[in-house]
Amino acid sequence: MSKKLSGCRSQDEPLVETWDGKQLRFETQGRPNVNVQRRNADCETVRLTRRMRAYLQSRLVKIGLGLLVVGTGPLVFVVAAVALGLWPDPNPNPIGPGLLSFFTFWPAVICIVVGVIRHVRDQGRSQGH
Repeated sequence: MSKKLSGCRSQDEPLVETWDGKQLRFETQGRPNVNVQRRNADCETVRLTRRMRAYLQSRLVKIGLGLLVVGTGPLVFVVAAVALGLWPDPNPNPIGPGLLSFFTFWPAVICIVVGVIRHVRDQGRSQGH
């Protein structure tokens, strides 16, 4: 299976995917400043940024990230405050933030994963694969 690279607007540089039954590998012969429209650019950063922006358009990914921040944020704050010596009790037992984190972490991760999978699936359909 072969695809054209999309990062840095490369032209005619194949991306070869191989599956050996255990691991999916991607290989390319991309070379600096060869068959690209953008010279001397950090192509990997551009490609990753575009991909992350596309994932963040997914409602499930947004919900998952929101749950992750709201659910684990208070516990992370308490742990960080204790580590920095800003919390009044050096040995706190943050039951409320711990329960909030417990009940929101895995649903948040599931929402993010399902959102990314849906986005990848929809991109495959829109490209005709």
